[in-house]
Amino acid sequence: MLERKAATLLAEFSQTVAGKDRAKISEALQRNLTDNATVHLTGRFISLLHIENPKIVEQEMDKAAFIAFIDNILFTMTDYAYEPELITFELSDDRKKASARFTSREWADGANHYAGVSVGMRFSSHSDCTGQVAIDGDAMRLERVNCKLDFSAVPRPEEAHKLGNSEVLQQWLH
Repeated sequence: MLERKAATLLAEFSQTVAGKDRAKISEALQRNLTDNATVHLTGRFISLLHIENPKIVEQEMDKAAFIAFIDNILFTMTDYAYEPELITFELSDDRKKASARFTSREWADGANHYAGVSVGMRFSSHSDCTGQVAIDGDAMRLERVNCKLDFSAVPRPEEAHKLGNSEVLQQWLH
């Protein structure tokens, strides 16, 4: 029953993201993270030149910093989606905690600037997350989460012509 509730919470968050209301997305994160939550992200940036050896960035955030981080990213995007799936949910013996694993696919449309040229991009990622869930009666909130994300960015088809400039192309490839 609690596993189903966890899957429902992920689906509800996905629906909130689909509404494209940044304030509601922040409110949902505020509700679904404990006050002392920590989020650790390891992002691998995959590009044509870095397929075998992608650039890696790691960041650890508390609840407030993570909510601000997500809001700042969404502010720059024109469209986006989040599609999660609960993989495992293991309840502790005392039923006050659970370990969970979920994956998600995300995409967003926005712009990057290369050599002073704005290029409309499609950003996409695949995330694999593990976490500790705090359970208090019917309430369930993430207490700690560790996500590994694979990112890629490609020009939207109608913007690809902007890469014809060699300086723009060189910056995009790196």
